[in-house]
Amino acid sequence: MRRWIVLREGSRLRWGGDLRRRYVYDGIASLPGAIVQEDWRVGSLRRTLAASSSRWLPWRRAYLASTETLVDEQIVAVTPWVVPAVVDIHDEPVIHADALGIPLSPSDREAMRLRLRRNLDLFQLWTVLSAALADLIGLDRDRVVVAPNGTRTDVVEPAPWPPEPAVGFVSGAAPNRGIEVLIAAVRLVREMIPETRLHLWLAATGERSASYLDDLRASLSRDPLTHIGSVHYSELGQALGQVWAFVIPTPAHPYWETVAPIKLFDAMAAGRPIVATPRRETASVVDGAGAGLVAAGDEPGDLASAILALLRDPDGARRMGEAARRAAVARHDWRSIAANVATAVLDRLATKHRAHWHRLLPRRT
Repeated sequence: MRRWIVLREGSRLRWGGDLRRRYVYDGIASLPGAIVQEDWRVGSLRRTLAASSSRWLPWRRAYLASTETLVDEQIVAVTPWVVPAVVDIHDEPVIHADALGIPLSPSDREAMRLRLRRNLDLFQLWTVLSAALADLIGLDRDRVVVAPNGTRTDVVEPAPWPPEPAVGFVSGAAPNRGIEVLIAAVRLVREMIPETRLHLWLAATGERSASYLDDLRASLSRDPLTHIGSVHYSELGQALGQVWAFVIPTPAHPYWETVAPIKLFDAMAAGRPIVATPRRETASVVDGAGAGLVAAGDEPGDLASAILALLRDPDGARRMGEAARRAAVARHDWRSIAANVATAVLDRLATKHRAHWHRLLPRRT
């Protein structure tokens, strides 16, 4: 069996992408002799690869699994030493930027697409969030392994139910994530249940994001029932214990239809029912588990109606939260997802290897 080198995230667990880069290839990282590399700097990569691989025996070179697409300098550093086996394509960067309303220059778009294309050409297999995302990007299904998002149910655990009605949301701080719609929806809810609290745990992911977060704090500074803060992943279960429901107000966009976000599964692990806008992949998880309610539309009133339905039925909300926790443990834990990914990747590579050698065999006449 070939050895594996796994490039993954280390201890920085600030937002969803970090969590996926940390956990999605844990099954591969646990294979005998696998080497985990958490320092992605070119010099460090070269030292690790040179020490663990053989340039002169290419059939014995280690397989490489990368939880992020590589830049040109990294590609140059790794290709002499390893067989690039699998890379995680957790988004299409240009489509993702468009979904977030982030303006990109033509040169930035071209650079992003070129980086993606080079990685698609370099690696034999690609893990992707969903088959729908693979189709949106236009990927060859024969090289795709579906690796959905998940949660760590041993880290994010249910906390006691709070006495006062409250809803919450965890996200990177940015427009076009539905934050404003959620705030407007909660204001409508307060017309019926005035004591309803809103907890927003938001992380700044860059300069633009930090500026947006500052503006949002200023606009809500006079609202005593709305709290904006941040939370470390290790404390997420306790934080979500402050709410009766977790809201995912993702707006309509083709990209958002194809992804079920990590925050969904973390909230389910915390035993909290979900209220979500009608995005296809998210709605499928929520409805399939009986884990909450999908709003009828994307307007604040649609979201408010679903939130009110849960807040007016705390016993039903608890039952949905319990169903969410059961589904998270049974189907959406990163450990089982990573094990399934490892099995699928090894099976695909073995099939490709057999097909390769079969083509080299002399044909019978």
